[in-house]
Amino acid sequence: MLQIPGDLLTQLHAHLSAGYPNEACGLLLGLDVTALHGEPAFSVMRIEPVPNVADQSSVFENHIQGSLRNRYLINPDDYVRADRAAHAARLEIIGVFHSHPDHPAEPSQEDVRTAWLGLSYLIVSVNHGVAGDTRSWRLTKSLTAFEHETIQVDG
Repeated sequence: MLQIPGDLLTQLHAHLSAGYPNEACGLLLGLDVTALHGEPAFSVMRIEPVPNVADQSSVFENHIQGSLRNRYLINPDDYVRADRAAHAARLEIIGVFHSHPDHPAEPSQEDVRTAWLGLSYLIVSVNHGVAGDTRSWRLTKSLTAFEHETIQVDG
């Protein structure tokens, strides 16, 4: 389960809508609260919107340049900055969020290929610039597919 306050979800939707017609992205900072629920549970306490740098092939030596319209890439420097901010606030990076412009909020093959085990992947369908269907996913232990994760919006 992924818990997120309603005001943070509103901010996240605004960031993703502003990125339309391209994919937009960011990081979810929070805590693993599994011990409180008896099942895997993560609580989002902060979001870190970051630029989508998928069109900047120089970010990674072996990176294949992609289209901002159907791919996102987080610059490693932005990830490190967010990780340091999380640790300073006694939080951790618990997930990634990104948009699917004019497509369903379901993982693509590219999403599966680039996902990391242990993180939540919040995907938002943004149709004609308006954030809509919001779903969360977690990579399975097989590393070849995602499983749906329940979202609990608080407040």
